[in-house]
Amino acid sequence: MKNIVIYEDISEPWFSPLDQLRAVFEIKAGMFSFLERIFLLYPESRHHLFYRDNLKGVVRKRYPAFFHNTLNVGLDVLFINGRVVVDNKLKNEISNIEEEFLLLNGDKVICFRLKGNKVASFVEEGIKQKFSDKYVLNYFRQTQGYIIKNIVAKRFENIWQIISDNGEMIRLDFEIVDKGGLVLSRVETHTALTNEKDIYIGKHSTISPFVHIDATKGPVYIGRGVEIKSNVLIEGPVFIDNGAKIYPGYIRENTSIGENCRVGGEVEGSIFLANSNKYHAGFVGHSYVGEWVNFGAMATTSDLKNNYKEIILDLGEEEVASGTRLIGSIIGDHCKFGIGTMINSGTIFGVAVNVVGSNFKLPKRVSAFSWIVDGSRDVFLFDKFIETAKVVVSRRNKELSPEEISLFEQLYSKLRLVIKKN
Repeated sequence: MKNIVIYEDISEPWFSPLDQLRAVFEIKAGMFSFLERIFLLYPESRHHLFYRDNLKGVVRKRYPAFFHNTLNVGLDVLFINGRVVVDNKLKNEISNIEEEFLLLNGDKVICFRLKGNKVASFVEEGIKQKFSDKYVLNYFRQTQGYIIKNIVAKRFENIWQIISDNGEMIRLDFEIVDKGGLVLSRVETHTALTNEKDIYIGKHSTISPFVHIDATKGPVYIGRGVEIKSNVLIEGPVFIDNGAKIYPGYIRENTSIGENCRVGGEVEGSIFLANSNKYHAGFVGHSYVGEWVNFGAMATTSDLKNNYKEIILDLGEEEVASGTRLIGSIIGDHCKFGIGTMINSGTIFGVAVNVVGSNFKLPKRVSAFSWIVDGSRDVFLFDKFIETAKVVVSRRNKELSPEEISLFEQLYSKLRLVIKKN
C-alpha cells in the first residue's frame, strides 16, 4: 500500500493522561506503539499522520520523515484508526481486497480504503469531524459501490484495556519480530534460561550470574544493551527495551519496560514507557507508567481492592467502571513519588505530579502539575518544574526541546484556567 493515513479520533480522552504529550497512536501496548507496529509491517509506504494540532511540534520532531496533518495524502489511500493493532492477519485481509472498502469489528471502524479525487475532501471534513466512527460509517453507508466487511480485529478503547491485554500484545509482537531462540549476548554462568526457544537477547546486553529468565508461560524479549543484575527473576511474557537496566527483584508476567528505564523490586502486569526509574524495593502492579517517572524506595501501588470489587476510575468528567478487579495506577509523564508513597488501586495521576509523604490517602484522580506534601496540595510552579525536568532528562544525556517546553506551557495554562474558574 503506497499511502497510509494513521489517524487519531475522538476517543483520545479515554487515554489520558498518556495522550497529553503524545498522539494516541504513539501509546505503547506490548513491544510497540500502534504507529511502530504499522511502520514495521508497511515500511515502504508513505505515512501520513493526523492528530491534535497542539501536538504537532513534538510529534513532527519524533517523526520528521512522515507527513503531518496535510490534505494531500494521495489518490489511493489506506486509512487506519490509530488505536488498531495491525498484525499479519489484518495485513493479509487488507491485501486481498483491491476495491474501496471499509473493515469493521462490530460497529468499530478498523480501517478503510478510498481512491480518486474524493480523498482530499473526505480528509478535510474528517479533520473537522475528528475522524469519528459515526462520520466514517455515514460516509460509506450513504454511497453505493463500497465493500463493507465485518472482521475479527483488535482496537483498544481505553488505557486500562491495554494494561489488561499487555501480555497478549507481547505474545503477538514476539511472533511478528520472529526472533525466538536467538541469544546474541554472553550469558554468565549460574544463569538459567527456561524454554530458550521463546527467549530473545539482543547484542551488547549483560546477563549477570544468578539470573533466571523463565519463558514457560510466555516469551521474553530483551533488547540491545540491556543490563540485568544478579538476583533477578523474569517470568514471561515480558518485554525489556534497549538500554534498560534491571536491578535485583522480580519482573512478573505481562510487563513491558521501556528504553533506558531503571527497574528493580517487584513489577507485575505493567507498562513503563522510556526513561522511567524504579530502582528500589516496592511493588508496581497492573499500572501504566509514562516517561520520566521516578518511584522512591518502597513506593507501592495497590492493584486489588480488599473487597475484590471492580475498580472504578475517576476520569474527571465522570466515573467509569473498568470491567476488571486488577488496576494499579495510570501515571502521566514526569511524575515523582517520594520514599514510601502508598497509592490506592485505580489512581490516575496527570502530567508532572510530585508526591512527598506517605501517611495520607491520595485522591482517586490527581490533576496535572500537582505538588502534594503530606496530603496538602498546591500547584507545581512552572519554572521550577521546567528546571527539574531539564535536570532529569540530562541524566540520560538528553535535552528538553523547545517544542516540549511549549507543549508544557499549553498544558499549564489550561490548568490555571480550570483553577481560576473553580
